[in-house]
Amino acid sequence: FVEATLADSIGQQGVMSWAWGLHLLNNVCQGPTYTDDEVVSTLLSLRKADGGWAITGNSADVDATAMVLQALAPHRDDGEVTAAIDAAVALLASRQTENGGFASYGVENAESAAQVIIALCTLNIDPEDERFVKNGMSPLDALAAFRLADGSYAHEMGGAYNENATAQAFLAETAYARF
Repeated sequence: FVEATLADSIGQQGVMSWAWGLHLLNNVCQGPTYTDDEVVSTLLSLRKADGGWAITGNSADVDATAMVLQALAPHRDDGEVTAAIDAAVALLASRQTENGGFASYGVENAESAAQVIIALCTLNIDPEDERFVKNGMSPLDALAAFRLADGSYAHEMGGAYNENATAQAFLAETAYARF
């Protein structure tokens, strides 16, 4: 199953298929088509001029950038990867909203905060690092603002339960607990 997924998927659906393919390769799956070094090289070549990654367009997107950082983290001993990670982390800090959160495609949302938290933890950066505290609010505070009374999460502020937001928030909480 994994070999077929690697053979059929890496690079077939844009930057995210490269990132998720690298996750598989990072976890001891062997692909018949690409090595992890080839996928890392391709991901680096897909960086936008502003230092991050995007699914579409010429400007980096917070979610895509955070997810690519998660895939690249095990390769940060490589100088070129380290430089790309450093630039992308700086980009994320610059894109943070005044209340500690993040927006994707113009909408501040739980999933963007969650993906940044996961990326930071994966890179061994505390989400409460001074670079990620705006007006006393960290990404952890921003994510908590999307939590509903029943413990689930909304996608947007004031919204109703959202399955994707809840799942990604739980992953972020787990990443932070492990951090």
